[in-house]
Amino acid sequence: MSVVSGIRRVIHRTREAAGLAFYTKPRRFPVQYDMTVHNGSGVTKRFYIAIPIPPNTDHQRVIHEPMFTPSPSEFRTDERYGNRYAVHQWELRPGDIAEFHESFVVHVTPFRTQLDRRLTIDAYADQKGEAHAAYREPNRFVRSSDPEVIRLARELRGSETDVFAILKRFNRAVVTRLNYGDPIPGLYSSHDALTRTVVDCGGFDTLLAALCVSQGIPARIASGFWAVSKAKNKMHAWLEIMLPDGSWIPADPSVEHLAWAGRTNKSGRLGFVGSDRVVMSYGCDIPVQLGGNTRSADILQHAFVWSEQGPEGLDVNTSFKIRKVWRG
Repeated sequence: MSVVSGIRRVIHRTREAAGLAFYTKPRRFPVQYDMTVHNGSGVTKRFYIAIPIPPNTDHQRVIHEPMFTPSPSEFRTDERYGNRYAVHQWELRPGDIAEFHESFVVHVTPFRTQLDRRLTIDAYADQKGEAHAAYREPNRFVRSSDPEVIRLARELRGSETDVFAILKRFNRAVVTRLNYGDPIPGLYSSHDALTRTVVDCGGFDTLLAALCVSQGIPARIASGFWAVSKAKNKMHAWLEIMLPDGSWIPADPSVEHLAWAGRTNKSGRLGFVGSDRVVMSYGCDIPVQLGGNTRSADILQHAFVWSEQGPEGLDVNTSFKIRKVWRG
């Protein structure tokens, strides 16, 4: 870390600790979420589009239920993670463009967890039920059964049994091991994170989640958008890790990596994410039901489009805009 980046990091953390950074206060965001689908093929395309509906959580509350234009044909909830989404069935002639709009108001508060409690990893054995079973299992992206993931997790953990000590070791390894870049609209897997030179925020998240799940610690990807300006906001993903008492702790290893390098003023680290983001869905490898078929979406961040005729020629664009930022 250079001297300049070190100074930037100190200023960044000082402003955050003093409550001067905007993301340390509750925020209310009126959101305009717009999607266009262009048929660039030479044939008429029939397709389904699933538009994510923001969830209510302990740190995010949807004040007004989303309004859709045009009206969706149905609303559904995925059976694995409980994400809600609106479904449109549509037909486009060659060269035509369809527009879909979702508007809502969401109240977001900073999410902070103290890392000084004494919790042992053996306490996870007391968790019962299937409510969060999906966050304990490997999937296409969180490859917690990968031998290399298991080897790395065991090497980092050693004989440690304190949950926060283990999480700090896993988080530090991901933050320092990976390099940020090459953003994609989908999701890098934990295997990608271990084998590629650079990955985007999703690669940081899936690797940290895989390390946790391999040791019996539930973890879930959170995907959404930054809410830092009235202009078009970029997509972002982070994660949440379940503690033995059933509560969640946030982590944002890609932002923590960038902050260490003095390359961002956004919030995000193990134990804290601010009110500068809106979550649209949880989990990854999400089952989406469209037209009587179940399809797998990497994440439900952008609208998910599926056609029996194949995706060729269907160009989807998403715009996530904050109409106005209100405090409190």
